[in-house]
Amino acid sequence: MVVIAISRLRDYWLTYPDAETPLRAWYKVVQAADWAKFADMRKTLGNASLVGYCTVFNIAGNKYRLAARVHYKTRTVYVLRTMTHDEYDDQEQWQDECGCHKPPPRRNKKSDPKRRT
Repeated sequence: MVVIAISRLRDYWLTYPDAETPLRAWYKVVQAADWAKFADMRKTLGNASLVGYCTVFNIAGNKYRLAARVHYKTRTVYVLRTMTHDEYDDQEQWQDECGCHKPPPRRNKKSDPKRRT
């Protein structure tokens, strides 16, 4: 899987240095994975759970949570937010910020530069 964006993970562990090792471990596992569906992910990371259109991962034994959008078709994981367990408990705020209950934006095929005519 391709993980977008490791910079968000780095920014987070600069604030919470004890999160660096578990976030690096999560990144390594996800980068090596090739999931076709949520059930495949759960075989690798059994602590993943769905929240609307987002997937939430427990990091460092539940000390931190990582919210991401996983696009199985393109094998891409978009890191939306990393948070402490207390921040995660304020579900309304982070779910609104991450857009977890809104479908992913559709790509406009007419303006898509990758589209061949």
